[in-house]
This record gives sequence, C-alpha cells and structure tokens, in this order.
Amino acid sequence: AVLVMIYGGYVLVAETLAAGQRTPALGLLMGYVYLALPLSGCFIVLYSVDYLARLLLGVEANDPAPPEDCASVKR
Repeated sequence: AVLVMIYGGYVLVAETLAAGQRTPALGLLMGYVYLALPLSGCFIVLYSVDYLARLLLGVEANDPAPPEDCASVKR
C-alpha cells in the first residue's frame, strides 16, 4: 500500500504536471488534484508508525472507556 500510494502517486503527479492537464471547470493543474494520493499515503504511514510505537511501548489510547455493562445503562 505504501509503495502504491506514495511512489505511484508521486509518479502520477509528476506525469500529469509534466503533461499540463487542467481541470475543465477551474483550470487547475490535475497534478495538484492528484496530490491527495501521495499525501494520504504519507499520513497513513505516520499514523501506522504512531500506532505501532504505542502498541509496542504499551501506551494506552486516549479514548474514553466504554461502560462496564452496556445493559446497565438506563434509557
């Protein structure tokens, strides 16, 4: 996934910027639109590394704990 999203996204962005493709409505270069792919790949890597580090170090998440017994919750 990392190889496809980051490297493949980079290649896609570079090729579309070199081709000079533009969006029909706004006139933006399509390479800028396609930047979402490698950027999201980088964010996935960052969050995955953070998750693995927390998992290996035994750091608890900051999420609130669910109720002990969901049946005891009054409606």
